[in-house]
Order: sequence, then structure tokens, then C-alpha cells
Amino acid sequence: TVGNTGLEEPPAGNPAARRLNGRNNYFSFDAAAASRRRWNSLQYLGGWFKFQYMPTAGVYLMDFTIPDAIATGGGQRARIVYDPGATKMLASNAGSSANGNKYTESYRTVTGLTADTWHYVGIRLAGDGAVTLVYDSNIGGTVTGSGVPEVGQYLNVLCLGARIATAPTNFSPAILSDWIWCEGFVPTNDQILALAAGNRPTDIAGFTPTFYWPLEGSATTEASVTGTATLTAPVVPASVVGPSYIVPPPDDTLPIIFF
Repeated sequence: TVGNTGLEEPPAGNPAARRLNGRNNYFSFDAAAASRRRWNSLQYLGGWFKFQYMPTAGVYLMDFTIPDAIATGGGQRARIVYDPGATKMLASNAGSSANGNKYTESYRTVTGLTADTWHYVGIRLAGDGAVTLVYDSNIGGTVTGSGVPEVGQYLNVLCLGARIATAPTNFSPAILSDWIWCEGFVPTNDQILALAAGNRPTDIAGFTPTFYWPLEGSATTEASVTGTATLTAPVVPASVVGPSYIVPPPDDTLPIIFF
């Protein structure tokens, strides 16, 4: 924008070609209507986010659930949440009342989290319903809860950036980029670390996620690069931010512009 110049760098140590674009809206995909795999055995979802401003209450980065399955919104869902009150990032799996509302959570305490800084986050669901948080280059965290929920077919609607419901809530003031869903399998630890190091999903040898949404457009939908699953934004997305490039120019040819 003329008269409003800004510079941005990828996180230290990450490949410079990692996309800096992102979209700051919430997006959803009806997996049940698309006849996709809906039970929580062997699933992986993850991507990049950066907060536009730091939230003061808990916000959802990802929610996968039956909308309004129970009035409290706490059960029958897999989710990734940032809780500023407890200064933690968490991935959790919550069961139904039929099995005693079992709940399991994997979390990491995150201090020094600031706005306008990219971080990688993911959730790994095992065949028995156990859950693992991925945060930056860390796989796993402190596990707590009342037990591992049953493997149930309740992963109906995927929502990024908010808690899915008839009226979505717990909006995340975040920009999202390069999110994936591995349906029915989980990446290897090496592949997860490669993603967290800044490699784009399609650049990792031997790895193809079921769905991959770069989140680089400006329309009300976001098509998947791998597989066919279109995210829908309930309202018109705000601006795309940051430069868009695949391979950065060599240092010796990078121009320096003075104003």
C-alpha cells in the first residue's frame, strides 16, 4: 500500500519460501455431507496461524464436531484452543455423555506469545481416541483429562478460526495459512517436523495430505490443492496479507528500494 510500507520475515531458522500470505476469517467444511471419514481414529489437522491481536479469552483455531451436539458445546468434538487465562495451547478430544463425558487433553504452556508472529499448530488423533498437540517444533505435551473418549462418528463439520455451532463462537483473531487434513492417517514425526519447520506440504517428499488449503485467496471459498474439499467462509474474507511467492529471489539480486 502506497505510504504504508511494512516488512515481514519468517520465523528464525525456517525456510524463507514458506508462505507469508494468510486469511483472517473462519472457514468450515461439512465432512458428513461430503461423506468423508468422520470418526476420530487416525486423523491429523494442522497449519500456521498468527494473532492479529492477543485475545483475552479462549479462542478456537480448529474445531471438528457435530454442531450444537450438546448445549454446553464441550462434548463430542476434537479441537485446538488457545487459552490465554491459563497461558496454554491445547488439543483435546471430548466424548459424549453416553460414556461419562470422557475428556483427554494435550497441552503446552506458551509464554511470550505475541501478535503478528507465525506459529505452527496441529492435532494428532490416534486410533484409540488419544490426542497429541503439535506446537511449533514440539510434538506432544502434558496430558490431562478424565479418560480417553470412545472412537465415535461425531466429526461432522470442520471449522477453522472459530467454534462451530449454529452461530459460531469463540472466534480467533488470527490469520491462517497452509492448513491440512490427513483423513484416516497421521504424518510421521519427521513429516510433522518438516511442516513445523516451514516446508509447504506439497514440498515434502513422500507426503501428500488428503486435503491442503493454502488459504491464499480472497473469495468466499478456499479450494483444496490436494483432494476435493472446499472450505466456505460464512462472510467475505478480509484482506490477504503479506507477500506471495514460492521461491524467493537470490540475495544477490534482491533489490533495495528507497523512499
